[in-house]
Amino acid sequence: YQERIDGVKNAVALDSVTISQDASAIQIRLPKEHKGYAVKGEVLFYCITDDTKDFKLPLQVDSTATQVVMKKQLQKAPYQVKLNWQVGKDAFYNEQKLIVQ
Repeated sequence: YQERIDGVKNAVALDSVTISQDASAIQIRLPKEHKGYAVKGEVLFYCITDDTKDFKLPLQVDSTATQVVMKKQLQKAPYQVKLNWQVGKDAFYNEQKLIVQ
């Protein structure tokens, strides 16, 4: 758990992570400080009501530190989005609730 605690602390020190959605996709935007950097990590969509709807994928952001996830990969449900990523030697962690509509 210490890694997660350190990751949360590192993420809080930066600009916020935003998760938004439109009709067809979910956009995950990492802090602006990570634009243009090599980012490694993963995204877990943890379904709060049904673990068979969980969905995990590698974090692959573009040059603006944004990743787009198509909604067709997910079910309409409440999720806890768990982001775990690394830039250089620094690790980061963020969790947010999202209701996929």
